[in-house]
Amino acid sequence: MSNIKEENLLHCGYCGKVLTNKTEIEYSRWLCEFYCNPDCAMSRYFEYCESRPFEEEFYKDYSIKVLPDGRLYKE
Repeated sequence: MSNIKEENLLHCGYCGKVLTNKTEIEYSRWLCEFYCNPDCAMSRYFEYCESRPFEEEFYKDYSIKVLPDGRLYKE
């Protein structure tokens, strides 16, 4: 197998690790990418969607009020 081209190896779409049949491969049909494990897949999805913790400063931006029992309410 000396004619294997390095650029044709499959790599994780998040960390760049070379994929093997021993890794816990995930595939995203939406992004058309392979990942070496569910953690890399999840990290890539959160990064792609620009997901971040929702902070109190966003309440005003999104017209959200906090009810007395702690539930959030969108005006």
